[in-house]
Amino acid sequence: MPKSGRVRSRTVTRDSALKRIFEYVIETADPSRLFEFYYWCQEPELVTIVRACAALPEAQRRLIASFFAAMEGNELVSADWKADGQLVLCCQSGRQRAHPDGIAVGAEPKSHAQRR
Repeated sequence: MPKSGRVRSRTVTRDSALKRIFEYVIETADPSRLFEFYYWCQEPELVTIVRACAALPEAQRRLIASFFAAMEGNELVSADWKADGQLVLCCQSGRQRAHPDGIAVGAEPKSHAQRR
């Protein structure tokens, strides 16, 4: 019987600590950040993708980042596996496509263009 009392008090302590954390976050956080956090919670597979990209060597991360940096607005991107195991990313508009150098063909990544 004493064990259940200990477990209950630990649970109450954990629950009350969690409640205090939530209250603090809600009271102090920027609302747009809270909505972003909520969005990420609704899309758990995105966290997996971000973690996988973060684990890539820097040069490979730059390839992926440059492809998406070259995108304009809300263009759609498709992904396709090739028979040889390659993953190919394509811009739906057909104007841009993944390039071995990581820079979209016929376009300069926006991040580079802004530096000039």
